[in-house]
Amino acid sequence: MERKIQFMLSQKSTMKTKLENMYLQKRISYGYRKVINMMLLSGVISIIAIGILFANMMNYVNNVNAADQADRRYTDECFTRHRCHYRGSLYRI
Repeated sequence: MERKIQFMLSQKSTMKTKLENMYLQKRISYGYRKVINMMLLSGVISIIAIGILFANMMNYVNNVNAADQADRRYTDECFTRHRCHYRGSLYRI
């Protein structure tokens, strides 16, 4: 574990020295490029997450609609088979 931490620290210090040795214009463009890449990655991840949530919501809505239609068919069959009549809040057979 210590070797991994030392390796990461040495990479960090190497990158820091490389940045310090760069010209100012190159350093600024590197920073902007890094920020823009992170923003693009964040946007892509957000779009994927929104797409997954939308797909889940549409699946839920379709399942609710299917259940509602099945319930309506069953209720209609009950009314026609038993000749039920609706009066106020009571069902009579």
